[in-house]
Amino acid sequence: MPEQIFFNTSFPRAGSTLLQNLMGQNPDFYVTPTSDIQGLLVYARKSFSTSEVFKAQDTKTMDNGFKSFCKAGLFGWFDGITDKKYVLDKSRTWGVSYDFVDWFYPNPKMIMLVRDLRSIYASMEKFYRRNLHLDFGITEWESFKNNTTDDRLKFYMSQNPIGTHITRTYDMITQDKFDKVLILKFEDLLTFPQETLNKVYDYLEVPRFVHTFDQINQLTIENDRILGFGADHTIKNKLEPLKEDYLEVLGKHNCDHIVDSYSWFYQYFNYKV
Repeated sequence: MPEQIFFNTSFPRAGSTLLQNLMGQNPDFYVTPTSDIQGLLVYARKSFSTSEVFKAQDTKTMDNGFKSFCKAGLFGWFDGITDKKYVLDKSRTWGVSYDFVDWFYPNPKMIMLVRDLRSIYASMEKFYRRNLHLDFGITEWESFKNNTTDDRLKFYMSQNPIGTHITRTYDMITQDKFDKVLILKFEDLLTFPQETLNKVYDYLEVPRFVHTFDQINQLTIENDRILGFGADHTIKNKLEPLKEDYLEVLGKHNCDHIVDSYSWFYQYFNYKV
């Protein structure tokens, strides 16, 4: 059974898959593709909370039993998969569930990669333009729904996966959750990879490991067609600085709109505008 389980709750389009595959170079780590173990625990919580049978018994006893069930379920899942010392599970929903996880697995270690929102939204728009042969239900040509970049940006800002995650992040800020979560910038991971990963190891309190950045093997496999719009979990095998092209993709007026709409994000995470 793994000794410790850690959580990758990064922004979409911000290098979460890259981080998983880099950490997977360390032989002590088992890394997951997009996971829904958090979903299993939330469904179990709903069943526990609504069951008349559990309600009819001593509350403290039942709470203790459910707490043990959650932790044993989390560790038992990976006990059936790997014999490695550490697990890094990836799901952007872990962050919003921090308090729940802390209840049954105290002081969980969570990592969140962030990225300039202009680049994230530009990445979504480039994904749309690369996949015009697929209908994701975003545009309707007859009604002119989301037929322009401006309208699609509004859609991205209000829907999964980006809009929802930004809302959850704002809530985490208001509750001071980031005192316990390691925040990393995607831009730093690309520019200073080993230094950034050293911060990960120090935060997780496990021995550092020297990584390779010019031959990155993809260990996590996902069927992006199943995961839907915006899913792109194929990584490059060589780490390179990213060219910022959000102005060309979205236009200055849209980039300014993003900065104005999320001024708290740029201030809190110290992004220059």
